[in-house]
Amino acid sequence: MYEFIKSIHLLTVVMFVGTMFFRTFVMLGLKNQFSGIELKKIEQAMGPRARKIVGVSNIILILSGVFLFVYHTNSEVIFLHIKILLGLIAVILFYFVPNIFKKTEHIKNFRVIFHYIFFSLLVSLIFLSQFMYVL
Repeated sequence: MYEFIKSIHLLTVVMFVGTMFFRTFVMLGLKNQFSGIELKKIEQAMGPRARKIVGVSNIILILSGVFLFVYHTNSEVIFLHIKILLGLIAVILFYFVPNIFKKTEHIKNFRVIFHYIFFSLLVSLIFLSQFMYVL
């Protein structure tokens, strides 16, 4: 059962990180190819569907993460606790991104900077998950 849940957890991580990779490096790269109006239409066409899929995926990510944490409750690895905290912050932030972007529309390049920082957080979580038992 543990390996199955771990596989589900990894699949949902791939979906989350893959979506953020696409948003950060592909969609933001389209700025140079399309006008602001065209780019907004593209984002409006793709965004809601991706948010629904990743939203459901993130719920599964959290539930599988809780199971894995309970499995490791005897673990005193501090990096596991840091990873869980950062992972929860990332998932919760995902749900509030539309509100954050609405409130920060007046800040030039906020979306771009936010996406790079958010993607960096996710990559950091991946590295932390790989090294937490080694350190």
